Amino acid sequence: MTSMQHEPIQVSSIVYLSRTTRPFGPDDVVELADRAAEANELHGVTGYLTYSEPHFTQYIEGPETELLAVWDRIQNDARHKIVQSVGLGLAERRFKDWAMTLIDPMWHSAAGSIEAIHELLSAADNGMGPSSEIASSLRNLVSEVSVSS
Repeated sequence: MTSMQHEPIQVSSIVYLSRTTRPFGPDDVVELADRAAEANELHGVTGYLTYSEPHFTQYIEGPETELLAVWDRIQNDARHKIVQSVGLGLAERRFKDWAMTLIDPMWHSAAGSIEAIHELLSAADNGMGPSSEIASSLRNLVSEVSVSS
């Protein structure tokens, strides 16, 4: 009897930076993350959210059809405006247990990687650097966040 090896599930992923259109207090951010977790769980989407006034940085991953449905909802949310987004293509799921985890970028063990993600997205918005280089760097930084979590 031979054992079957399961290949890692490939998922699509998006990372984005947005600017709030209204003030967000700590309770507002927690409520937003909780609601996102509920919605994401229904769609098989996972990831993390960080907030550093006035910006959100979020990484989401999941089956392409479901991910795009969640992404459409995010883009149409009037509480923020997307500053920059980068599709990172297919990869192995990194945050399989996180429907949506709120990460405090100041105290997380990967705080440097989280800040670098924010800076790269800001640089991409300002037209700096080829997008393929930025996407590659973002993939590496997201991996660092997942390893330290």
